[in-house]
Formats: sequence, C-alpha cells, structure tokens
Amino acid sequence: MIRLFRHYVPNAVLLLGVLDLILLLAAGEVGWLLRAHQAGIVAAPMVERLPQLISFAAAIELAMISVGVYGADALQSLRWTPDGERVSFLHQGRLWSVPVD
Repeated sequence: MIRLFRHYVPNAVLLLGVLDLILLLAAGEVGWLLRAHQAGIVAAPMVERLPQLISFAAAIELAMISVGVYGADALQSLRWTPDGERVSFLHQGRLWSVPVD
C-alpha cells in the first residue's frame, strides 16, 4: 500500500487508475483521429493535441474518483461499477471537457 494524504491506497487500485488514465488518453486520440478522418482533416502529430488529451483524461479520471468508481464496494461488485462509470461520464466528464480548446 502507498500512503497518500494520510490515506492508504492499495497498489491494485493505483494500478487500475493508471491503466484507466492510459486507456482514456488512447480513446481520446483514437476518437479525434476518427473524427478528423470523417471530416477530411489532415491529422497533426499527437504532441499538438497533448494538452487537450490530458485535460480530457484528467477530467474523466477525476469524475470517476469523485463518483467512487475506485471505492472498496465498487471494486467488489460488478453490478455497481457500470452505473458509477456511466454517471461519471455523463455528468462531470462532458461538462469539464467542453471549455478546453
């Protein structure tokens, strides 16, 4: 376990959070490339979109943490996890990603 702000975070939860962050970055990049291809835009290097990708992934990750996706009950119950992720994506993720341009 890792101690963070007087709380102990299990290694498995930390690894899951990092894996989710990497997958969110990849999903944002693939989504942008797909949309650019549909619109006929020439894709620029990923480095130019890195601030937008990081803000998107950080907003979704923070929304998932605040809803409790990484809580003890959520990690043990497969029934609660999809609902928590759906709430975090719909409510907070969409609102935080819009103003970044």
